[in-house]
Amino acid sequence: LLVDDKEIKNLQGFLEQDAKFAESDVPVILLKAYDKELEIILFCEGNAGIVNSYFGLVRQAHPIAEAKVNISKNNIDSEIFAHVSRSIRRPLNTIIGFSELINTQAFGSINNQRYIEYANDIKSSGHDILATIDELEEFAKITDKDFIPNIVEFDLRELLETCLARVRPLANFSQVLIRSSISEQLPIIKADKQTLKQAILNLFANAIEQSPKGKQIIISAQKEKDESIIIHVRDNRSDNFELANNFTMFRDGVNSDGHILKPKISSMGLAITKSMLDVNELSLEIEQNIGTGILVSLIIPANMIIQK
Repeated sequence: LLVDDKEIKNLQGFLEQDAKFAESDVPVILLKAYDKELEIILFCEGNAGIVNSYFGLVRQAHPIAEAKVNISKNNIDSEIFAHVSRSIRRPLNTIIGFSELINTQAFGSINNQRYIEYANDIKSSGHDILATIDELEEFAKITDKDFIPNIVEFDLRELLETCLARVRPLANFSQVLIRSSISEQLPIIKADKQTLKQAILNLFANAIEQSPKGKQIIISAQKEKDESIIIHVRDNRSDNFELANNFTMFRDGVNSDGHILKPKISSMGLAITKSMLDVNELSLEIEQNIGTGILVSLIIPANMIIQK
């Protein structure tokens, strides 16, 4: 056994937790190894109330290491994520590469079509895992205590219109109508533009993906009496579901490998989006009512306004 005998109960407790603990955070536990010079970092990822996978890293023990790591997302060491990411990417790229060779029958024909379909499934699953790794890295970067936001001044209305233009192709493909009511009087604000923009794109894309074909989403933004600004995004989903497990991350364009990026439902999507808003010290309110969809409200406080 890799794990120290005294850590068995801690490991058992981690493995026996309700699967829901892996929905929006990234649970992790640090365990002492049987070899006193080593320690084990074990991660868990879940979706729809089910644990999908456990993955871990064995490293040289740190002298001051505690037996357990707080599973709060804000206490996860970004260095650990970097090690895990590299450890997973290398063999995963090999798996994807060989599945591509099988799929293209590069070294000879395959008589059974099922094997080609299996190779396709392996390749697709590999890219899904890579996307999850990308999310882990993004999450680690944003929640790192040393992350410094790039605060700039920009036109909020212009940002919202740009985000709307980016998600319209997705809405057209999904046959969902976007109704927009964005005030002409929105001000110039100061914030980390890139993280705020991605968070807004995620909110828009999620509303589109959650609404049935032929329905509509409603997006509005206006100034309140206290000078704050509220951005409302309402989808049209009619049934009840767990948003933390089924939140859509907006992606478009192509990645470094030339693969077309598409919006992705992620068990980490909501946590990442909230972290992007935390960077800007913004609050997010979610109101879910069966039959009337989900109303998401993004509140921009008055102290972020530069020009009224």
